[in-house]
Amino acid sequence: MAKKSFIIFLVMLVLSLLQAIDIYMPSMPAMRVYFDVPPRLIQMTITVAMIGFGISQLFYGPLSDYKGR
Repeated sequence: MAKKSFIIFLVMLVLSLLQAIDIYMPSMPAMRVYFDVPPRLIQMTITVAMIGFGISQLFYGPLSDYKGR
């Protein structure tokens, strides 16, 4: 039972990132105007989020291997 709930947790973690980007992308022009920043700074927030997600795989990958096997 614990394995199943952990797998569900990992799936929800990945899906939440994908959904967050789909919600975030359309609001980028409005955020640029609201914060009065150049478009490259708003676009960089997506890059930073993806880098953070990639680095987190270094920790979540071994953890899921340990818990899943």
